Amino acid sequence: MERSRHMRIRSKGRFTMFITIMIIMAAAVIFTAAGFSDVRGDSEDNYINVSVVSGDTLWTISDEYMPSDMDKREAIYEIKSANNMKTSELTPGQTIRIPVSE
Repeated sequence: MERSRHMRIRSKGRFTMFITIMIIMAAAVIFTAAGFSDVRGDSEDNYINVSVVSGDTLWTISDEYMPSDMDKREAIYEIKSANNMKTSELTPGQTIRIPVSE
């Protein structure tokens, strides 16, 4: 008759650390496989900086710097999102980031 082997946990601290590391690794694999990691990231290479001059609006800036086939409302939303803007108000001398489409 075959005896079943019982494993004993000798150190609760080590066991807890092992389980924690395994959960973190599993989560990383799942998030990567599901596409939650943004390879492009939010680096400065994906933006151009534009200095606002008197008379500039998000509409005119999006006309000049965003793709011409992009809906203007979407372009303005992208600019506002890139700059964490709550309103569409611009101030002369202000520098804003414009997303560069690839």
